[in-house]
Amino acid sequence: MYDDTCRFLAENFSADFASWLLGESITLTELKPSELSLEPIRADALILLQSDDSVLHLEFQTHEIPDPITQANLTAASAILAGIRLEEEIIYRLLRRDIMQESVIYRSIQEEAETKAKASMQREIAVNLLHAGVAINIIASTTGLAIEDVQQLQQQITEPPQA
Repeated sequence: MYDDTCRFLAENFSADFASWLLGESITLTELKPSELSLEPIRADALILLQSDDSVLHLEFQTHEIPDPITQANLTAASAILAGIRLEEEIIYRLLRRDIMQESVIYRSIQEEAETKAKASMQREIAVNLLHAGVAINIIASTTGLAIEDVQQLQQQITEPPQA
């Protein structure tokens, strides 16, 4: 289904499709698939940039991937690459979020973000407690930060900013 849809868009709106992918308006010439019908070379459509040094090759394939982990990893990797050019809303319309969430790549990125958020929250709580005059050892045990980290935060908030 997607193979046919993408082929239709590339064949009928080739200049728009290529401009969208490349991020710039371009002029195209088209080489018909019948000109590449000899085995082992086969192409659904080949659209060439009108240029001596550039060729845009698009191949649309739909593959059935039975292993759910491999499927999730490929979906997450596709979403990461799509994020270079597409907005988040479009990516989530094309790729199922629930499949991506099973990916080790997705989980790794999510865990990293959660770790950073937790560290930021710990520091924010520690700063608030320092402003309230709570003892450093109590702040460290409450937030889970090392005493040295709390002392460093205390230095940062007590020293005037340098110009």
